[in-house]
Amino acid sequence: MSQLLQANQLTLRDVKDKFGLQRTRTPDFFGSWQQPLSKLSEHEKKTLDQAQASFLYLSEGIVQKPLV
Repeated sequence: MSQLLQANQLTLRDVKDKFGLQRTRTPDFFGSWQQPLSKLSEHEKKTLDQAQASFLYLSEGIVQKPLV
């Protein structure tokens, strides 16, 4: 019988460990995402960098105040 857990009782690290998820930088992992995109503004790049940094901290179980 499986155990039901509430999402608010899990960290991203718990989910990563439970499902064996691992980060990949394989460029063709999602081939449909490889189409050319429009250029990002410097503000958009900075926002994406902040989102990525926050996700990586959260995925390791570390909570950091968002950079705004």
